Amino acid sequence: TGASHESDIASAARYAVEVAKAFGAGNLDFHDAVEFDNLVNRYGSLAHLQTLGRTTQES
Repeated sequence: TGASHESDIASAARYAVEVAKAFGAGNLDFHDAVEFDNLVNRYGSLAHLQTLGRTTQES
């Protein structure tokens, strides 16, 4: 990732811990529901990207 300074790594770790604590306590949403709805309306569900790939019968 290019992060090799101790202060950068420590700062990123503190951020991750604080986000995890807030999310675990229910004080932080994982995503913005309105923005997610806007993206789904614009691009569709994209569910076709969540497959395990083609089966031998489809190839």
